Amino acid sequence: MNLKLERISDLPIMEANEKNHWEKASCYNAAAIKKDDEIHLFYRATDKNNNGRECSDYMNYIGHATSRNGLEFTRDNEYILGPVPDSQRSRGCEDPRVIKVEDTYYMLYTGFGAKYPGDYRICMASSDDLIDWKDHGTVLDESNKDSTLFPEKIDGKYVLLHRRAPDIWISYSKDLVNWEDHQVLAKVNKKNDWESCKIGIAGPPFTTEKGYVLIYPG
Repeated sequence: MNLKLERISDLPIMEANEKNHWEKASCYNAAAIKKDDEIHLFYRATDKNNNGRECSDYMNYIGHATSRNGLEFTRDNEYILGPVPDSQRSRGCEDPRVIKVEDTYYMLYTGFGAKYPGDYRICMASSDDLIDWKDHGTVLDESNKDSTLFPEKIDGKYVLLHRRAPDIWISYSKDLVNWEDHQVLAKVNKKNDWESCKIGIAGPPFTTEKGYVLIYPG
């Protein structure tokens, strides 16, 4: 299967918003999902800079925007999730991925604690309508990120894709709390320079006539 993508425009569909303190530095790494005739975009935003290149005390937030055409978005003024002092989210939430399993929407994101190197964890929130979210905290108590749920259960179990560097892993759960049977799903390819060091998950798998497709960065 050959999949070719074409950039629609050289201009961004969204930029940092100086009017809101929590997104005045950057907005990027978004998750998109369609509900009825509307596209919901959940994006990572920062207040001071992008990823520690200019300062080390920036905070991470997840914002929400909607669109009818996928190009023109209307943003909410308030963020969905943000920093919580003295928690796994002390420096906020990074890189959301949103998927619907049965009747519930799940957001997997990275909780950034920043107390020591590797203090980042896969965390989860859920919603019935993509507007009101309930946070469930840490999913895996280990240094881990780049995670999403599979869009359907397999043998009655939820399926989690995640990254134990440098590879993509898969695991299963009956209750979204206890995860077991962790296995490597995809390994780095030493023969390809662009994916020889580390691979991850760009977003949830999506369906085609030939089955599921997973896009990944390397």
